[in-house]
Parts: sequence; C-alpha cells; structure tokens
Amino acid sequence: MVSKPFQENITFSNIITSTSKYPYPCILNVANFVSLKLTTTNYLLWETQVLSLIESQDLLGFITGESKPPHHEEPSSDESSQIQNPDFTAWTCTDRLVKAWITGTLSEEVLGLVVGVKTSADVWQALADAFSQNSQAREFELLSKLQYMKKGTSSLSEYLRELKSICDQLNAIGKLVSDQSKVFWLLSGLGPQYESFATAMLKPPVPSYSDLIPLLQSHELRNKGHESNPTNHSMAFISQRYGGGIDLITAIK
Repeated sequence: MVSKPFQENITFSNIITSTSKYPYPCILNVANFVSLKLTTTNYLLWETQVLSLIESQDLLGFITGESKPPHHEEPSSDESSQIQNPDFTAWTCTDRLVKAWITGTLSEEVLGLVVGVKTSADVWQALADAFSQNSQAREFELLSKLQYMKKGTSSLSEYLRELKSICDQLNAIGKLVSDQSKVFWLLSGLGPQYESFATAMLKPPVPSYSDLIPLLQSHELRNKGHESNPTNHSMAFISQRYGGGIDLITAIK
C-alpha cells in the first residue's frame, strides 16, 4: 500500500509537470546566484543579483505582476460542478517558490518589512517602495561628499581612507565609481599644497588610481623631508614617460 506522504508527492509532481506555463525549479541553490543579503544600504546590488536568478528561470512575470493567477476553480468534465483548477495550484506553488527565494535573501532587519505580504509581486513591490527612493537619496548624498571632500588638516592616510569609504559605499548601492573619476576626485581635494603635483598628474597620460597612490605617498614623504631641512630648495615636477607608460615624478632642485 502506498503511504499517504508518497501519494501527496505524486499528486504534487503531477500538478507541476502537467503544465509548462508555471515552471517549478525546486532543485536550485539560490546561494549560487545571490551572494548578498539585502540590507538598508545595498538594494541596487541585491536587486541585480535576484533579478538575474528570476530571469534565468523564466519567472520574471511573477514579480512584475504580468503572470496573473488563474481562476481558483473550473467546471468539472461533465460541467455539473466546480473543481479546483490545477493551473491555479501550479501557479500558487511557483509564486511561493519565488517569494521564498526573495525572502531567503533578506537580512533580519529587512525581513520585517514583508511579514504577512502574500505574493512574490507584492513582496518585490514592497521592497522597491522601501529602498529604491532611499538609494537615490543615498547616491546624491555620497556624490556630494565626494565632490566637496578636502584633505585639509587630515593626514594623507586619513584622506585616502575617507575617499575609499565613499567609493565603496557608492559601489554598494550599484553606482560604481570609475578609476578615472577616483583619480580626479583624489587630486581635486588635495588642496593648494599639492597643486604642482596635481597639475603634473592630470597631464596625459593620466595615471591609474592604483599607480597614483604610491606617487602621491612618495611626494608626501619628500615634502616632509624638505620641511625638516631648512636649506632645501624649491621643488618643481616634470612628467617623464618611460617604457611602461607610467608617469614618474622627477624632482628638480
């Protein structure tokens, strides 16, 4: 005699495989697609990963609302009564799966926002309403910080850490800062003490950000050395191009 749980599995499998309209990719490791837990600061990056997962399984319509639930019931074969529509059952199972993918990638603080929300489309919309506008405001705030950031009295290490922190936060909301932009913002905020260095660095070919850092640190060390030596001469900087294509700064006394 077949056990009841086994009978239920057969029935469920038949429902899923009886229709191709509502795939049910249950054997799938979500962690292979979504490496992030949604927090209050990484919505755009998280959205990109989750969308890639859902699109890869051809289930985008469930979160956009384009895939509507079928009628709950349909006429029996002899039209004498109403019976449960197997398409509705299949649609509900797939929608619950998509919802589980989404909620399974939420941090604990975010999960509370969607407790009691029924469908995957409603969950998706609730998260978009909560975070998409916040992401735009956060982007504006961080770009403003980047634009007005100055080294001032901070040490060079502190200044570089602050710049990296702002760029990392922009990256976290899906707004990548290009290497060229990082070079520009770094040089712009150094101040008048570094004017000759910045001018030399901005002459083509402009170094990459990773090449610029050691040049800046070397310049800083030279400045400190000359400040401690009252007989030092004024320094000028010329850019010389060598075989590797990297600008080196040569001190002329």
